[in-house]
Amino acid sequence: MAKILAVGIATLDIINTVDHYPTQDSEIRAISQQRTRGGNATNTLVVLSQLGHQCDWAGVLIDETDSQLIRHDLSNYQINTEHCQLLHQGKMPTSYITLDQETGSRTIVHFRDCPEYDFAQFKTLNLANYDWIHFEGRNIEQTRLMLEHLKHHHPDIPCSLEVEKPRPAIASLFDLPNILLFSKDYVLSLGVDNPAMFLSNLSKPQMTSAYCTWGSQGAWAIDTAQQIHHITQSCTQPIVDTLAAGDTFNAGLIHRLSMKNTIKEALNYASQLATHKCQQTGLANLMHSFQYARTLIMQRHFLCHQQDIVEGQAREFEVNLEPNPLSLFIVRYEDKLYAYQNSCPHLNIPLNWQPDDFLSLEKTHIQCSTHGALFNPDDGQCIVGPCNGQKLTSLMLDLSHENEVFLQI
Repeated sequence: MAKILAVGIATLDIINTVDHYPTQDSEIRAISQQRTRGGNATNTLVVLSQLGHQCDWAGVLIDETDSQLIRHDLSNYQINTEHCQLLHQGKMPTSYITLDQETGSRTIVHFRDCPEYDFAQFKTLNLANYDWIHFEGRNIEQTRLMLEHLKHHHPDIPCSLEVEKPRPAIASLFDLPNILLFSKDYVLSLGVDNPAMFLSNLSKPQMTSAYCTWGSQGAWAIDTAQQIHHITQSCTQPIVDTLAAGDTFNAGLIHRLSMKNTIKEALNYASQLATHKCQQTGLANLMHSFQYARTLIMQRHFLCHQQDIVEGQAREFEVNLEPNPLSLFIVRYEDKLYAYQNSCPHLNIPLNWQPDDFLSLEKTHIQCSTHGALFNPDDGQCIVGPCNGQKLTSLMLDLSHENEVFLQI
């Protein structure tokens, strides 16, 4: 799994749950109250940690009572805070949240007496240690310096920028990260109510992709070919808590993109995960409950463990599906697993002539044993042979945090 750094804030969240949202000048009794850690960057790290990643947080901690709760919670999720800026004056940011039990929606009043994490602290970090760096879109001038520093000194490290609120000059950051993560609130603040149109009109010369969540209507993405992708998820359970749903979506995307999944696969997974988050309170045990829920609503077929397929090797599997069995194979290429239906697009016959023998002599391509056609291992594209330009039929794998490999139908 990846080593991930997130730059942003942690907060103390005081959550009052009510049976319905109060009207102005009214008085209402809370059903319950909870004091917990919040903050976009740290919420995303909590989910990524549950997904098996090694997580570091770069932010500001005030040496006062509330920071003890925050530190304790992050420690429970093995999130490293040694790179934080520790100050002895001020107050940890506090969010006063009213959570409507009837709809799952929330209203937040935020207070802070805490400076932002700055570039001077950021440039002391050994960024070469990280596989991914995630930024909250705040503290614009300092964040710009961080992104420029990262782009100049470590251009190969993927980085993402969350754009949640319409902060002044935040658009000036958009050319710097690889991936942009937009909220519905940000897009609506621009007077646009169509996420696909927003993404299509977005100027993004340096990005790999951009994403936009839109509540119950799903999520959209655009790739470098200007192709729009859209995913919707049906809610099988009541919505109970939308707090941190966007942070959970971001974590799901980072998780799958860091594993070199396609945009469509990452978008689908992140949407499923965020939808599931809305069906439970808080982030505790999120992945355990998510994996259990997925076994109930999806066809998942265990194939092997990730370590069973080594670099430069392929393995054949047959899954008993109705009405006909499915023959497939998995290849490991550049330390990533790819699955394809075992059928050459030329004559629709199996590719291999011996068990598990799917690769060329150089182990650089998938090869059809009948007519010698060569296919790229990472996208299934035929580059040599009678089916040149055609593709193998790709299949979706689900890689669990226990290193199991499932076929997802």
